[in-house]
Amino acid sequence: MLQPVLARPNAHSSSARTRAATYGDLLSASKQAASDADQTASTRGLDVATVRLELDGYERFLVTATRHIHALLDIAGIPVGQHWENDVRLPRRERHLGGAGHWHRAADTLGAAHDLVASHFDGVMVPVTAEAKRLVLGPAAAGSCADVTAFVLAAVASSDSLIHRASLAQKHVSPKPIPPQVFTRIRRANRGAGLSGRSTLWELRHVINGDGPRLDDLLTAYSPAIEFGTNSFESSLAALRVLREISHRQALAQAQASPASLRDLTLVSSRILAQAAERTASQSAETGLARLRRAHALDLIQLAQDAWTDARSGLTTKVRGVTRAPAVYQAAANDLLTSELARSEHSALVLALPALARDAAHTVERLAASRDLVTVQRDALATRDAWRPITSSQGRELVGRFLAAEQASLRVGSAVLTATRTVPTRPAGVPTMNLEAGRDHGLGRSHV
Repeated sequence: MLQPVLARPNAHSSSARTRAATYGDLLSASKQAASDADQTASTRGLDVATVRLELDGYERFLVTATRHIHALLDIAGIPVGQHWENDVRLPRRERHLGGAGHWHRAADTLGAAHDLVASHFDGVMVPVTAEAKRLVLGPAAAGSCADVTAFVLAAVASSDSLIHRASLAQKHVSPKPIPPQVFTRIRRANRGAGLSGRSTLWELRHVINGDGPRLDDLLTAYSPAIEFGTNSFESSLAALRVLREISHRQALAQAQASPASLRDLTLVSSRILAQAAERTASQSAETGLARLRRAHALDLIQLAQDAWTDARSGLTTKVRGVTRAPAVYQAAANDLLTSELARSEHSALVLALPALARDAAHTVERLAASRDLVTVQRDALATRDAWRPITSSQGRELVGRFLAAEQASLRVGSAVLTATRTVPTRPAGVPTMNLEAGRDHGLGRSHV
């Protein structure tokens, strides 16, 4: 999921002042700031305050770069992004908000590049622009991910001189302005970034060429507002975007919801998963590992389908509502249920399911608390059934079903992307490397 990093662009080139900055402009500005930081670290006689500012900026740069690489890997469908999450963990501190110094400037511009890419997607990785639809399945995101990863590996290698200068600057100062925990934290993060970076480049070697496409010319997206009065949609992604937006508003009590709208959501999710199962089952698997991944993905899809079916149980039959969802919600759901789902939109549809389930759980919780969900009950000593608000235990049970659907859908996304990812055929003349040799080769070099 793409999340803005709250960074402000700070490109210092003359071209950036006369036209809108592209992704390539911002990445080049970040690299230039990192180069300036490296030159500063090689200067003798740095004072402690300057060194501490650069160390703080370098930590912030690693946090920003980690988030951006993880987002690009998600867009490219490369299932190694979890390595960055597990290996590069830095505490949230106020200095991550920005500051002076070269490394802070590098973090600012790289963060602006991340925000530029994020403007082409909504919060659940659904493309909202034509450029994004091409990038989801295109090699440009993978190519730029390789560039940023190589940039991070170079920054990790150059940070040793900064750490050395920091140690010299406070050698004869007591108490130490820079505590030892800072050096320990940076070295640990460097080790994680180094391992994750080399693993990423080793994985990307299959899907990119040295001179392949990049995101360098990408500009910030300016998406029009959703037309909630429409009943027709240009694509399945447009219908999904409306469904996603209204579902989120329902969770926030900004739009009406009903058991019928929740039922339609489960039907849409079941259809998306059915298409995912069909596509995954038809994917060729020439190796034992590929067949294992395909079988694992099919098992997870079945579990998610069962979870969504369980969430649908009783809606509009045993459980009814006293409110009604907007008409455009039903139009979007009907479009997704009846129109042909394009193969190129498949990944975005699957990745949207966890957020839809989470919002549905919040919506059910709100409707149950406001007594807008009713079911047939018989009061004590009564001779006839009557519609009464569902009990708190019934509400918790229904919420739990949608939360279970969320967890099951979360596991499906990465498994399907892994099982359906096409690896190009190895060119003639390129030697085949066994698993052990490839692992040692990939982790033993600083670049590929």
